[in-house]
Amino acid sequence: CLLSRGLGDVYKRQALDSGTITSGFGNIDTGSSTITTTGAVATGALTTTGASSISTADNLDTLSLISTDADANLGPSLRLYRNSASAADNDLIGQISFDGTNDNGSPQDVVYGRVLGKIADMTDGTEDGNLFIQGMTAGTLTTKLETYADGVWVSSNSGKIGLGTNNAAPCLELYHDGSDSYICLLYTSPSPRDKRQ
Repeated sequence: CLLSRGLGDVYKRQALDSGTITSGFGNIDTGSSTITTTGAVATGALTTTGASSISTADNLDTLSLISTDADANLGPSLRLYRNSASAADNDLIGQISFDGTNDNGSPQDVVYGRVLGKIADMTDGTEDGNLFIQGMTAGTLTTKLETYADGVWVSSNSGKIGLGTNNAAPCLELYHDGSDSYICLLYTSPSPRDKRQ
């Protein structure tokens, strides 16, 4: 049941096995308890002061952001907001992490991919931002692509960046062999190779 004191807050006194909780006048305080539902949660603004998790045991969409607006403007929108009163250059301001487990006897959590946002310059009027795309390579999370105010940097552990196809012999290959850099035009794999330094 629920206990309400006048028109103030609503407090949970014991389990609510079924039915609806509606509050148009105050807060719903569950203390340290958990709210579990197998249905939808309809809400206006939802604020949480701690970390929240949405868990599902199937392959359905875990979270959907849906806009029913019929105009031509952007929507729906996902915002990662670092609300800092003391923003500084090189602050990391958000990430999207793609995690899984490995084949350890006691499977360990692994970040297999990640997208990071960073403040490069927080000066008013000349702000710059960086975006990084990272991937796991041989047990180490490495940056594969970096965006800067003046360009894009693509990294490769093998020293090769292929453009044109996704196989081992791309149509155009940018290659660094440890001492020299090349632009290579490939028409047969693995050779011949027309190499221009």
